[in-house]
Amino acid sequence: RTLVMVDRRHNTYPVRADYIGISLSTSLRDHISVELEKGKATVYLQ
Repeated sequence: RTLVMVDRRHNTYPVRADYIGISLSTSLRDHISVELEKGKATVYLQ
C-alpha cells in the first residue's frame, strides 16, 4: 500500500497511491511545501 500526503496528479511513473491526503492539479514547475505541527498539516503551493 502506498500513501501520499499530496497527490499532484502527474503520472510520470507507473505507481498509484492507495491513500491520498489531498489532490492538487499543479504544473511540473510548481513547488509544494508541507508543514506538520501538533497533528496539523499545512500545505503551501509556490
